[in-house]
Amino acid sequence: MIDDEKSSIEGDWCECGFQDSGECLAQKRYSIKNDDSLTTAICDAIAEAKDTSISEIVEPPLYDSIDVEALQLLLFGDSRDQYSVGTAEVVVFTHTDNQVVVNSNGLICIHE
Repeated sequence: MIDDEKSSIEGDWCECGFQDSGECLAQKRYSIKNDDSLTTAICDAIAEAKDTSISEIVEPPLYDSIDVEALQLLLFGDSRDQYSVGTAEVVVFTHTDNQVVVNSNGLICIHE
């Protein structure tokens, strides 16, 4: 969706492309080449949104909300295969009371 189309629809749009009445609490950019893991990147963003350290994010575990390996394959493809590409552009799931938006460009946003 282009920016002109977004502005003609009611509601607020986040940089991640997610339209919601909730505020974007945190953003993080994940890079398959530079970051440790997608799980760590998502947990970092959740910790930032909750204004706490990543070590405090223990309950519920992220794997109770989403299969991160499946998410990795959907968005970024198989990292062991240089020709593998993801098949989805964005995945949205709920963890605790927040909407987690993960884009195939690596942008992770946490919404209320």
